[in-house]
Amino acid sequence: MDIISSSDMEIYRQSARKRLLAVQESRRIRHEHAWDVARRAASLLREHFAASRVVVFGSLLRPEVFDERSDVDMAVWGVADEKYLRAVAAVTALDKEISLDLIKMEPGLQSNVAISSQIEAGVEI
Repeated sequence: MDIISSSDMEIYRQSARKRLLAVQESRRIRHEHAWDVARRAASLLREHFAASRVVVFGSLLRPEVFDERSDVDMAVWGVADEKYLRAVAAVTALDKEISLDLIKMEPGLQSNVAISSQIEAGVEI
């Protein structure tokens, strides 16, 4: 069995550190970009669809878990039923890299305790 020399091991460690830093930086940039998409979506929902409240919840609020597969979860209040599908289309078209899930909140939907508690713990933007 071959033993890895200490100099080869150090080269491996340095390479692993560089890869880790690159992944962390990529995640940080994606997270910032996702927040930008969320802010643009909130503005669009307020200006064009009369949203009275917009809340971000989910992984976007936890940068340590937000990764290349994460999306933006948002809840919206005040969008008329007949405009909701257009609102979904408009916010999902904002960015090709970041997908966005939009939940329309109304009294009947708030009965789901698990999702309601996540939304209420979210950040209004």
